[in-house]
Amino acid sequence: GLLDVPLPMLVLQEVAAASVGACLLWVLAEFVFMCGRVRKETAFTAANVRALGRIALAFFLAGGLILPTAARLMSWLLLGMRGVDSPVWQLLPTFMAWVAALMIRAIQVLLRRAVEMQTEQDLTV
Repeated sequence: GLLDVPLPMLVLQEVAAASVGACLLWVLAEFVFMCGRVRKETAFTAANVRALGRIALAFFLAGGLILPTAARLMSWLLLGMRGVDSPVWQLLPTFMAWVAALMIRAIQVLLRRAVEMQTEQDLTV
């Protein structure tokens, strides 16, 4: 249980959890600002490309930071299910965050190319 965990490990888990929360708040803020730019009909901008890069970085960092808390997180989320102590379940949150980071990075590359194409088109007109 909770009392069986050494104090330094508990502190590490709490710091990691707070850091993951900070990363997710960073993602939310970047997303809100990006949506504001899209609403102003400026979707294909370098600012949005940079915002997607920061969102991907935040997901990547969150995935790495969640490793110390993954066992506790998954046992809490899947309370009472058998096999929750499996390393596969413990690595699932990290894997999901890193897959999200890769997908966002791919969208960033596509958006960067769209910005380049729009710039080229603006120069030819």
